[in-house]
Amino acid sequence: MYKERHQISLHFQSTRFATVFLALLVVFSNSATDARAYWTLDADVGGRYSDNVTNSSSSAGKKGDSATLAELSAGAFYVVGEYTGIGISANLKGGTNATYGGLNLFSTGLSYRVSQKFGLGPEAIRAVLSLSGSRDSYVDSGRDSNSYRAGLSASRWFGETIRLGIGYEYDKREQLNSKGSFCIGSYCYNDDIYGVAGNTGILSADVIVTEMDMLAFSYRHRSGDVTSVDAYTPSVLSASSAYAPDKTFGGLYAYRLSAVTDSISVGVSRELLRKMSLNLDYTYYTTGTGGGINYQGNIFNLIVAYSM
Repeated sequence: MYKERHQISLHFQSTRFATVFLALLVVFSNSATDARAYWTLDADVGGRYSDNVTNSSSSAGKKGDSATLAELSAGAFYVVGEYTGIGISANLKGGTNATYGGLNLFSTGLSYRVSQKFGLGPEAIRAVLSLSGSRDSYVDSGRDSNSYRAGLSASRWFGETIRLGIGYEYDKREQLNSKGSFCIGSYCYNDDIYGVAGNTGILSADVIVTEMDMLAFSYRHRSGDVTSVDAYTPSVLSASSAYAPDKTFGGLYAYRLSAVTDSISVGVSRELLRKMSLNLDYTYYTTGTGGGINYQGNIFNLIVAYSM
């Protein structure tokens, strides 16, 4: 019965996405003959390994897993001024985990971007405003959510090989299903464990090494809510604002915590064919909470990307 309900939910979600996407196609086709309007298509496929998918601070709760990932984005980009462009796209994303199937994901969404260049030449500053929203459905339906992101960034090329950037991003996730409560003794907690939000500051640097190779570096500082899955301990429970047993990780509990996360990423991109590249990146992150709970993790991504 649960599987049937999940399949019905995905059917309605796919139908709703198709309706919105067809409406976008109608709007874009009205200006398809305009030389200043361009179709866009981006497709990614690859894999990810994380040694701490649970964001756990204890050895008992720390779980590693690998996942196969696929993402497709289609839309249009409009040049609306000498230095201004607007892009809108419909997005599909899926992920299948090797061990913890409850994390398997199917997501549909829309994104909007405004790009503004300030001045002539490649070294002029470029600012980008981005907005996106998605409906995320998991095999473990308790994780189903609406996700939203809003960001503002600025970047500039220094010479022909180095680009530096700075940015800000706000993220919010709304849990869709049960918001009951759990009581332990005289303490009661709601189970809105995935209803999180945060603010992130970003520094980035891209370096062109050869005509076919690029290195990318980034640092992110995020302050806000996180979801951690761990063994039950009084210290974690006292620091949490939401709590519930986790169906995907049997015997563990999910907690919502206020935390600060710092992460560093290093990536390398190699052009394979025209418009296609192979991308390998590594991220190390560390998170600390006001209750003295700390955890770290390592994430590796290997992605083949196509962009038109």
